[in-house]
Amino acid sequence: MLPELPEVPPNLPTIDIVFPQERLRHQITVRELSRHTAHVLERVDAGETIEVTRNGEPVAVLSPPDVEEATVRGLIKAGILPPDWREQQVELRQYLLDNPPLPAEPGQRPLSEVLIEMREEETH
Repeated sequence: MLPELPEVPPNLPTIDIVFPQERLRHQITVRELSRHTAHVLERVDAGETIEVTRNGEPVAVLSPPDVEEATVRGLIKAGILPPDWREQQVELRQYLLDNPPLPAEPGQRPLSEVLIEMREEETH
């Protein structure tokens, strides 16, 4: 049980914070899901997580897609990322583990600093 929070003065704006672990999970039965599939999917699309039960036991959880995963799929579909993007990332990570970048020469700045500076110049 969370402790009670003090009252907020009426002139201050308030915001609602929902932590993922505290998000309400609604339950429906398999029968309700089969009869009202479109409505249930609308609720999930609106951000709700719904647990599906059979004889009182959970059998599935319907939840909105992961934002990062949906973004990556959209970028692949738009042709911005290649379809094998994930495999390329695994290969790159392994390459960098096997071939770590060389340190900067004495008296010279690391290339990472130069790159960061160049990017900052582009955005300003």
